[in-house]
Amino acid sequence: MGLVTAEEIPVLSEVAPGNQNDVDTFAEAFDALLKRLEHLEVDTKELTMVFDRGVNSEDNFDEILGAVHVIAALDRKKAQTLFQVPLNKFREVARDGEDRPVHGYATRWQGYGRDWRVLVTYRRSTAQEQGAEWEAAKKKVLTKVAEWELGTSQKAVMRRLVQLIPRHYHGVFDYGVEKVSVTRKDGKRVDRFRAYARVTEEVETTFKSSWGKTAIITDLAEKQVSDEELVRGWVLRAEIEDEFKFLKDRQVISAKPVWVWHDAAVPGHIFLCVMGLLLLRYLQWE
Repeated sequence: MGLVTAEEIPVLSEVAPGNQNDVDTFAEAFDALLKRLEHLEVDTKELTMVFDRGVNSEDNFDEILGAVHVIAALDRKKAQTLFQVPLNKFREVARDGEDRPVHGYATRWQGYGRDWRVLVTYRRSTAQEQGAEWEAAKKKVLTKVAEWELGTSQKAVMRRLVQLIPRHYHGVFDYGVEKVSVTRKDGKRVDRFRAYARVTEEVETTFKSSWGKTAIITDLAEKQVSDEELVRGWVLRAEIEDEFKFLKDRQVISAKPVWVWHDAAVPGHIFLCVMGLLLLRYLQWE
């Protein structure tokens, strides 16, 4: 967990266990970061926390709202109804880094124990990329499953099938293993197992409606943060992640991952990464 300025300059970071679920470790890391900010006499009500969908929970929102503002995004299942809104109701709200339009639809959403301001964004280029990726994956899965021979172990066939289907498509495919009875050459009847995978039209239509879309939620009113600033706040999260990746295997400032034998060394490495990003930002300014 890190704190950066609007110009993407890193200020503070807090390390949480990487072998535990983000939802479970979030509150502890947030409390530690909040105490450091209070010790520095920072007015946290002027801060906004931006985080991934994996941290979304009513308990976590209860923990942070009131201390800081929030910008987050809904997962595809919770945003399903929002994604059904026709594109002709969207309007241009921002431009991306390549000066392409970002369209948005503003509304309200009830969830996680409260009422939220929502901006559903749509990027045509992202939708096209996701569509091409899906068609390639669907063709590969359906073709391979049709070519597979019958298996002797139900668990083995299922394991192979799960490994074949990309994880983020598990909820789109209807898949499983069915038992069939076959006759061997010696005339004996035996059980064998056949994998199946299919995509229903209804599920695929719902899935396609999410392409290129993100349902951004916030407690900030429009008079505090415009739609364009809201989009920028959400995009900033990904940009910070990309910049940390930029530090790896680079000639200007290198902050490569290192092997550590004790957990105590991990915060030290994180500190070096934050300092690396700080120096990189100042070099870019110069």
